[in-house]
Amino acid sequence: MKKIGRLKNILLRLSIPKENATIGYIIAEHFDNDKKEAEFIDKYIEYVVPEKKSINEVIIYFNELFDLEKIAFDDIPKKYYNLMLLNAKLKLTVKNNNSDKTDLDFVVFKLKDTKKNKSLLDTRKTDIKNEDVILVFENQSDYVYSNLNWLNVYMYLCLGISEHDYYNRTVNLSEYIYNLKEFYGL
Repeated sequence: MKKIGRLKNILLRLSIPKENATIGYIIAEHFDNDKKEAEFIDKYIEYVVPEKKSINEVIIYFNELFDLEKIAFDDIPKKYYNLMLLNAKLKLTVKNNNSDKTDLDFVVFKLKDTKKNKSLLDTRKTDIKNEDVILVFENQSDYVYSNLNWLNVYMYLCLGISEHDYYNRTVNLSEYIYNLKEFYGL
């Protein structure tokens, strides 16, 4: 089945319009058929180490890397709110078809305006202007997000890929490789 077909079926189960699913988040590289996806994976699989970290491990890492201030999920900019709910629900459905999609557990931070964060905050001018840089972690679905594009990809890569996804060559592996390719310019 094509990736678009899988995505459409998941969205129908969630009652989410297809046009809302593609805004701001890359699910995976889209392939015309499974053979092209397999070739894509074979080409880049040597760059992947199957090691999945928990959301808590990733939060600890980013708390050590940056000066973060915890904020409520309701305090994020409204333009990201529905996008994050949609994507976390989508990832939760992919992860576990029988899960309760209303049981999302978001942990949200924003970068403090400190010397430690200065170089990262300076990069936002080209990406998000003067908005706060936010880092979002959702515990149930393993969804991560930042409104700073390269940080978003880095957070996702820090989370890693499971052995199950690696050895079974799931859509999560395609997505992970796509993001590795984008981040490192492979």
